Amino acid sequence: MRTEEEFLHDLADALNRRRGEISNTRRVVHQFRDNVLEQTAARMAIPILYAQWEGFVKESLQDYIRFMEERDIQESRLHPSLLAYSWLPLARRLAGGLNFDKQTHIVLRALQVQERVAEFAAEEREINTESNLGFAVLEKLSKWFNIDIAPLHDKGKPLDALVGRRNNIAHGEQPQKIVAEDIDDLASFVLDILERFEGVLIDAVSTASYMREVSHV
Repeated sequence: MRTEEEFLHDLADALNRRRGEISNTRRVVHQFRDNVLEQTAARMAIPILYAQWEGFVKESLQDYIRFMEERDIQESRLHPSLLAYSWLPLARRLAGGLNFDKQTHIVLRALQVQERVAEFAAEEREINTESNLGFAVLEKLSKWFNIDIAPLHDKGKPLDALVGRRNNIAHGEQPQKIVAEDIDDLASFVLDILERFEGVLIDAVSTASYMREVSHV
């Protein structure tokens, strides 16, 4: 079982890899500066930079799930939002309505929370970013994982703009003019939100926000 320090070290390593990819992307674009291919290279960089954002969030949350599972946390001690997230496979099975067998299964499943160790199904481990990790999707994930994304609140509009530009390029729409300096600004923005999200998970681990608060009445 990894310690908190080991998890945070792995998180920092993941961020450093992304930082290197962002730097390489900027370097490639600048190789075509003042060249007929500058705008093409800049356009190609936008989906790559977006991928660093979505990839880091997915990768780090997947590792955060592994970190929680390594601790063999009883379901009764897991934060309610994370417990609900781990129960999504059950919710999907119940989507067609309740009959006697399904109702009984719910009751039996609830009775097991005191001794059952929390675990997450493969689909939940995948982290559904809806392939458009804008601020609304990030907020949805933050609620499931009980993480405080306040440090990213002022980045919502530029984040959504990044997602929109990536989608426009992917759909072959006629782009606005983009040059190397624009990619410099965008790369700095992406690195900033990556670092802020790293900070969000550092705070979540240090405060054990994945655990249910116990009332001491």
